[in-house]
Amino acid sequence: QEFLQLHGFEYDLLSSEDVHNGKLTASSYSALIMPGGKSWEYVRLLGKQGATSIRTFVEEGGGYFGICAGGFYATSKREGPYPTHDGQKPAAETAVYEYGIGLIEGVAVDGANISQLKDDFHNGMRSIEMLESGSKGNPAVAGKIRALMLEGSGWRIEDSVMKSQNVQVLARFPQSHLPAIIAFERGKGRIVLSGPHLEIEEQNYFMGIPFKDTESDWPIIEASLLHIRRGATDSMADLQNRLTTMTRE
Repeated sequence: QEFLQLHGFEYDLLSSEDVHNGKLTASSYSALIMPGGKSWEYVRLLGKQGATSIRTFVEEGGGYFGICAGGFYATSKREGPYPTHDGQKPAAETAVYEYGIGLIEGVAVDGANISQLKDDFHNGMRSIEMLESGSKGNPAVAGKIRALMLEGSGWRIEDSVMKSQNVQVLARFPQSHLPAIIAFERGKGRIVLSGPHLEIEEQNYFMGIPFKDTESDWPIIEASLLHIRRGATDSMADLQNRLTTMTRE
């Protein structure tokens, strides 16, 4: 909310009841921001009706910006310890299971709870590689940012989905090379998902100061929101070129 206020974005706060009652429409709102938190609460509170409303909103031209939990919620599967309802530890460290609302057919990876991925996903400030526009195969690294991870997601997405939804990997984790920030399309809508908490700043005393997030990632958020807003005409390459320029500066 602090970012939106300081950058001149008008916004409303919507409850799950508002979504159920049809308040979220592409004619009323330009984009939906799903912030960090507890994605399983999004799943529970919004349910099938809310999921359908959000998918329809995007398909009709609304944007979607998901941070951490909002990224988990946007996908169709989750990889990590399978949740239990009795308080017992999962039988296996990791499994892939149905999850989220399927804005993209992909797997949101809970790397903080998978031992071989913890170096990239462990809570705290982590280096993220920003990638050059248009690079394929082994993409060139434009530069690095440091961003706050709080059990955020990476992604595994099949090549066929990458092509069909015009998925662009904007940033990746340096060791696992899993995507850390992705942009893609669904219907008439555009989506950006970020595992790192780009919204946390040094001046956000509640979290920014303890984690010493000294550089601002807000320009990445601003460029992303301008890209996904309803009616935006810039290309995916335009977005990545802007992010590349920011990284170099």
